[in-house]
Amino acid sequence: MRNRKSHFVEEALANRRAYEWAKKQSVGLREFAHDFMSLQPNAYARFEEPKQVLSGEWLACAVDLMPPYSSPRVDIISWVGTIPKDLLRPALCPEYVIYPQKLSSWIDPAWVPPPVTTITESPKVIKKLQDPKESMLAKKWATTKPRLIEDRFSNGLGFKPWPKEGPNIYSVKLDAGFRAHLENLGSGHWAAIKIGNHKEMGHG
Repeated sequence: MRNRKSHFVEEALANRRAYEWAKKQSVGLREFAHDFMSLQPNAYARFEEPKQVLSGEWLACAVDLMPPYSSPRVDIISWVGTIPKDLLRPALCPEYVIYPQKLSSWIDPAWVPPPVTTITESPKVIKKLQDPKESMLAKKWATTKPRLIEDRFSNGLGFKPWPKEGPNIYSVKLDAGFRAHLENLGSGHWAAIKIGNHKEMGHG
């Protein structure tokens, strides 16, 4: 089924089950489900075909590794969905809820940047940000600084070590063209020591 996943008849069987449920709810939901599924691609839209035919084709694909739209395995259709009552106990089918986590929470070993709780600006940076010609740069920094404190892993910050300028120096992205360099002072405290465009910052 590689590169042909939407042709797998299992999608038709899943939509058929959903459609059967929708028909029992209300006319509006039934009509919506029918229209919605009819517009879906390939096997998704085949939900109204006879269940025996769909199940037989599923068997041809899953058991005999045949391509989509192959002749159904009518000889074993009756086995599909046949489950002994003893195996239908909910206790045998536990449910799990999986919550998204940052990769750094479970990959070991993993490099994790130091915490960022406060950021001060060096006199050099303050002087540059106060220059009327650098008003746009000042706005970019004003936006980036609280983001870095709130979540140093935030997408788009590109917070990373910058060993070219020292072991405790890190770089953060303001936007596609500007960056700032910060010195780790320890205990979550940082100082912005340099700010400017990529060329000025030595990023090429």
